[in-house]
Amino acid sequence: MTLNDRAAAQVLASLGQTVLVSAYTHSSLDHILLKLHAAGVPLLRIGDASKTAAALRACTLREVTSRCG
Repeated sequence: MTLNDRAAAQVLASLGQTVLVSAYTHSSLDHILLKLHAAGVPLLRIGDASKTAAALRACTLREVTSRCG
């Protein structure tokens, strides 16, 4: 994801739009999501939590849904 892509994702999220980000590998996806997370973009990381960067584990589907119930 380029700087322009990250900026576009940030703008769309700030406007209340949903943005789907995908990548070929878990580490590539986490690299992108870490930058968006650091910029304050709310996110939900769907995938194997054991393959998710430690800094994003609180944003995984399992963790988010466990806080709801």
